[in-house]
Amino acid sequence: YCQGQLPWQQQQEPAPSQPVEASRETLLDRYQQHTQHCRSCGIALNRIQKLQMGSLVTAGVLGVIIALLPDAYRLEWGIPLAGMILLSGCAWAWLRYWLEPQFKFVDYVHADR
Repeated sequence: YCQGQLPWQQQQEPAPSQPVEASRETLLDRYQQHTQHCRSCGIALNRIQKLQMGSLVTAGVLGVIIALLPDAYRLEWGIPLAGMILLSGCAWAWLRYWLEPQFKFVDYVHADR
């Protein structure tokens, strides 16, 4: 972004003012500070979001397949397919509630570590 140089000459002396109070969300916001600028992290976040959509579509398609199965095959094929729906839902939840937030905001309390 700086063509290999630090832009010190562009920095102006800050005017004396009162300190700015920033919230924890602002200070620890990984998305604004890193993810949106880093190509690798942006690609990874995009893939995570696509995997979330894929897991939901997979669960939906499998649910429709179970609903359309004839009664003779519903027990034989329905239970394994229902298990796959459950695994797909677990994958979606893991991607949504654990992995995706790692690229956006993670609260950090130093005393807890």
